[in-house]
Amino acid sequence: MTTTSSNGSTNAPRGGVGLGLRWSFLEDVLASVRGEAPALPVDFFEVCPENYMRRGGYIPAALSEIREAVPILSHGLTMSLGGLDPFDDSYVRSLAAFVRDVGAPFHSDHLCFGGANGKLVHDLLPIPFLEEAVTHVVDRARQMRDRLGCPLAIENISYYVRPGASEMNEADFIRTIAEEADVGLLLDVNNVYVNAKNFGFDAEAFIDALPLDRVVQIHVAGHEYRPQHGRIIDTHGADAPPGVLALLEHVIEAIGPVPVILERDSHVPPLDTLLVELRRVRAIYDRALAKRSGAVVQREVRRRAKAPSARLAPLYEIVVASITEPQAMQERAADRVGSIEGRGLQTRDAESLAAIDDQAWFVYRHLVRGTLRSVIQSELPRTHELLGDRFDADIDAFVADALPSSHYLRDVPFEFVRFIGPRWEADVSVPPFAAELARHELVAFESAAALRPPAAPDRATIEAKLELEGPVYFDESVRLSRYGHPVHELAAGARTLPARPTALLVYRDAAHELRTLELSSLVADVVERLLDRRILRDAIVGACERANVALAPELLGDLARVLADYADRGILLGTAPSASVCDSTSPAPAVIDTKPSERRDECG
Repeated sequence: MTTTSSNGSTNAPRGGVGLGLRWSFLEDVLASVRGEAPALPVDFFEVCPENYMRRGGYIPAALSEIREAVPILSHGLTMSLGGLDPFDDSYVRSLAAFVRDVGAPFHSDHLCFGGANGKLVHDLLPIPFLEEAVTHVVDRARQMRDRLGCPLAIENISYYVRPGASEMNEADFIRTIAEEADVGLLLDVNNVYVNAKNFGFDAEAFIDALPLDRVVQIHVAGHEYRPQHGRIIDTHGADAPPGVLALLEHVIEAIGPVPVILERDSHVPPLDTLLVELRRVRAIYDRALAKRSGAVVQREVRRRAKAPSARLAPLYEIVVASITEPQAMQERAADRVGSIEGRGLQTRDAESLAAIDDQAWFVYRHLVRGTLRSVIQSELPRTHELLGDRFDADIDAFVADALPSSHYLRDVPFEFVRFIGPRWEADVSVPPFAAELARHELVAFESAAALRPPAAPDRATIEAKLELEGPVYFDESVRLSRYGHPVHELAAGARTLPARPTALLVYRDAAHELRTLELSSLVADVVERLLDRRILRDAIVGACERANVALAPELLGDLARVLADYADRGILLGTAPSASVCDSTSPAPAVIDTKPSERRDECG
């Protein structure tokens, strides 16, 4: 059933209870939608587009299958609505295409900023409650809504610091932005609960002050109290407690049916366990609907004078530095006020920042490092095992000296290796193959997630044969890499490898498993030229000239059998229609085919 929401969507589910789709239970969901397991009591799934955009392979293929059976809601992570950097055009185009392709009725993202000066911390940082910030965010929200071509909703965040001297309370801040930008509100009742406990305000009164007529979706999640921080931390890693569920009931009783999503981002249990919690949420949702008293009264909006100042930029820079830079932390410890003088701050903002307790900054330092360390270690497990504590220290150096610049968490390990690789290669205390091992691990991840290039020819136009005078097309997952060590042979726990020039071809097979072939130098030279779009004749001749070997019939036969083997594996697709020159049915020459690696997921 659909309804028209306050922000213009005509396809939004009228209500119901759904789950945030997580890769740990993706196979269970697929089994259900295929009819191989019982139907799930889930009205819709919510997904994070950044985990699927600019990506091929198993994960987006699975989502395509799921979305045919279950409605999808779109909820982003890295829009940085409050940020000062311009929106990335490529990111916006990809996001718009994703939202359109999955049929989401609207897209939501957080009311926050994510970094400064082109660098991102991949966390949700609080925007100061300032008139200037309202003006800025309203403008960016309108831009994004129009560029996406669909309704936009903003989500209230949890936070542990309030940067700057506030000119309004948070409820006024959210309400004014939502009304003036004409966007919906994704109300996260767990975030309200966490902030209310940490800052000592009434959660229900806060909710009642929001523009409830604009709520288009609700998030429910859990949290944990961490004594070392002296605060409740929004982990999305536990069951929603009674206090959060009471807020859900309060909202639904006031506004009626809207989509409710149960989120779990860490310590994700088996799907059956999550469904038990989902049923509890649904029972409260249904009970609140039965008690609902009447319609929400739309509030009059107080229009504010728009007088931009220069307050946001220095505030953002100091927030990011306080979280990521060891020097800023040390200076603050020595002199809270002096550490932020001369940074372009107004006196009242400097006083506000100086008053923030050190433990609040420590929460963000812990969260940011935890997120970045987790994604880097997950894609570089062998390199992490090899380097141990040194690896963790290098991640800290990356956070302090570089930071990511990409919207996509899966790009962070690549940025890390580009930053640290030259340092490893110059350090005699680091195994000489460490940087190569890291690059090999990233090549495997890149192959698993490879997306067919837009300029690639339609597969239907490629004939499964080869011609000497034409280019050869490979599957998009094929990656050829050269190393000075056989990094694919490194045994678990080993710290040494002999130096040996090694050429590896990595690809994704039809079952989405990764496979690795070790190539001879001559075959690697031929493949390298073919991947560079050289015609087959030039690739063979050029490789032979480089190796200083004669182009004998026996050699041509060997190369033909290698290429035929690649075709059998499904990684060599063929070329344009013409006479075939590689039509051999002889057994392929021996190659090294390593054990397929397990498919690895990226955490949102």
